[in-house]
Amino acid sequence: MTHWRLLLVVLLGTILCIRAMEPMEETAGTASSTLTPTSTSEAENPSSCEVETANDAPPKVTKEDDMYEKLIEWIRSHKLGIVSEKLEIRRADPEDASSGYGLFVKESIKKGELLYSIPWDLIITPDTDSYQPTSFSCGTTRTLIQEAKKGNESSFYPYLRVFEEWDRYKAPLIEDWTEPGKDLLETITGTRLPPQNWREDGYWIYEWHKFCAGGSDELSEKAAMFVETRAEDALLVPLFDMSNHGNGDAINVVLEIEQFEFFDGLAHRDIEAGEQLNHSYNLCENCGSRITSGYGTPQLFRDYGFVEQYPQRWNFGEGVRFDLTKMPDGKLGIGWIDGFSPTRRGGLILEEEKDRLDRVMSLFMDLTKDLSLPTHEYETCKRYLHAVYTAVYSACGAIQMNLAEKASKEKDKLNEGDGSNATLDEELNVEDGSNATLDEEPANNNSDTKDNN
Repeated sequence: MTHWRLLLVVLLGTILCIRAMEPMEETAGTASSTLTPTSTSEAENPSSCEVETANDAPPKVTKEDDMYEKLIEWIRSHKLGIVSEKLEIRRADPEDASSGYGLFVKESIKKGELLYSIPWDLIITPDTDSYQPTSFSCGTTRTLIQEAKKGNESSFYPYLRVFEEWDRYKAPLIEDWTEPGKDLLETITGTRLPPQNWREDGYWIYEWHKFCAGGSDELSEKAAMFVETRAEDALLVPLFDMSNHGNGDAINVVLEIEQFEFFDGLAHRDIEAGEQLNHSYNLCENCGSRITSGYGTPQLFRDYGFVEQYPQRWNFGEGVRFDLTKMPDGKLGIGWIDGFSPTRRGGLILEEEKDRLDRVMSLFMDLTKDLSLPTHEYETCKRYLHAVYTAVYSACGAIQMNLAEKASKEKDKLNEGDGSNATLDEELNVEDGSNATLDEEPANNNSDTKDNN
């Protein structure tokens, strides 16, 4: 008898659940419906008949989300570690699972606010014999390798998880591209456009082997690439290395570093919610010779694998060194770098390269249709082709404008009867620091080649 009663209770409960899930019939003429709230005990009951919709479900926490959350907790757990509650590490596009992670602002921040303070003992620094006159951070790489071998026994493990998950080949530097990808890039740059010599040297891996006598095993080479693409002055700084690159108005972080004490990031300007934290990789106070050497868009592309947005810095040699900026009206402005003036040879070379790039642009689809390139290499080549073509086109236009202006002034002098007869020798005499404004973009007959920044 007891079994029959139990069965009857179960059947009755099932019927009530089914009826509760059926759509409620609307009463004619009723303007609104009243929803009866679920009791607390019913809501907490795991056997409740309520069905949780996709919108009600909590967002899925990925392995990466957990890793970065633990990283921030690790920094804050240090008695001197600070990470502003207004910051978060998330995907650039939260709706796109393929987009990369970065450091973003959740709430507006005022200029001068402290964003983070990383204590020195949370920073991976060079080992004792690393201070040698080479361009590669040998000692930092060796320290990273040593700590990585310790696994979760390392005091840096929350940060080492980032290194472990980092995929060198997900968005590889050009030295790690396939041979067809390298061939395509070489077709774009030719023999006279930057970046140059990247193929013969192999660059970072080449320097790791040559200057550091570094190992060629997978861990060693991965560590070398990680250090050279993320380190700041031979320091691997947790959280800071999640910042992106930008110049001009995009810069919103300024650094204050006290050696052996702390590594601080402060708001360079007011920062709006949703902005990504950016600092300059080449025009910062701590950037050393990069500021004066002409290190710009091509070198950033070679060393870090991305084509920077405007403003861009270009150095084509022969005095052709300038910043290319997008103006508020959408046009491009050229600012010649102080102390540099294009030579006549420089102008002629750029005209020849412009004609060559015209042909590359028109043939781009034919050049790539049979290559079966990885998507990343194909898209990056498109972006760099458009960027270098725009820079060359803009420089040629600015030089012509300067020549026309110079010719007009000389003509006025002749009309005034001073008898002078100026000739154009080696220098085109572009005024140092002068600016020229051109159309926003050069004509582009290849609809598939566009700016994807």
